[in-house]
Amino acid sequence: MQRGIALYYAGRFADCRDMFVSHRTVNPDDVENAAWHFLCAARAESVEAARKQILPVGPDARIPMREVYQMFLGRLTMTQVLAAAGSDPSAQFFARLYIGLYLEATGDAKRAREQIAIAAAPGYAAVGGYMHDVAKVHIMLGK
Repeated sequence: MQRGIALYYAGRFADCRDMFVSHRTVNPDDVENAAWHFLCAARAESVEAARKQILPVGPDARIPMREVYQMFLGRLTMTQVLAAAGSDPSAQFFARLYIGLYLEATGDAKRAREQIAIAAAPGYAAVGGYMHDVAKVHIMLGK
């Protein structure tokens, strides 16, 4: 998964998309894998194409990952994802990060940056782990 994210930031969107298809064979339940596949496909092709080819996922029990997946499908709003996250710091981190990435993919760069900047805040470092570093890099690159 980390290689796929690196390919995304290197601008190798078709390779990135293919990496997440491959990663699904070892982690078929992971919403994050499907989300990154969507992001890569959206950049390589279009948001519409990305939605049509979004990877299926299994029972990812992490809150609010089911709602994040539904947002990427176009079935839920960011408000609904944030509501599902509640006040749990880990859930809030992942909600903010994936809302931001989704907004960027769908053309709302200003609100995307706001959400990712919240996710990149130092207070989320302990709960975000590697993905917190991704959020910080995203902001540093001016995405």
